[in-house]
Amino acid sequence: MYLDFRTLFIATAAITLVNAIIFTLAWRNAKSLRTIIGYWGLSHVLSGTSMVLLALRGVISDFFSIIIAGACILGSQIATQEGIAQYMEKPGYLRRAAWTVWGFMISSLVLL
Repeated sequence: MYLDFRTLFIATAAITLVNAIIFTLAWRNAKSLRTIIGYWGLSHVLSGTSMVLLALRGVISDFFSIIIAGACILGSQIATQEGIAQYMEKPGYLRRAAWTVWGFMISSLVLL
C-alpha cells in the first residue's frame, strides 16, 4: 500500500473537520462553556482548511496554498490559545501579541 503526502494530509484534514463538527454540536448544547468550545471549534475548522489547501499545493494557486494556508494555521493556533485563555478565565490573555504576530506573518508572506 502506498500513501503519499496528499492522501495523508486529506485524511488528517477530514478527521480534523469531523472534530470541528463535533465541537459545533457541543457548542450548541454546552451553555456554560460556549465561548471556549467556539474558539476550539474555530481552531479545528482553520486547521482542517489549511491542511486541505496545503494538500492541493500545485493544483491551486500559490496564493491560496501558501499565504491563506499559513494564515489559517496561525489563526488556528491563536483560536486555540484564546480558548485556553477563556478556560483559565483570562480572556484576551496575549490576544494583542498573537494578532500582531499574525499580522507580521501575513504581511511578510504577501510582500515576499
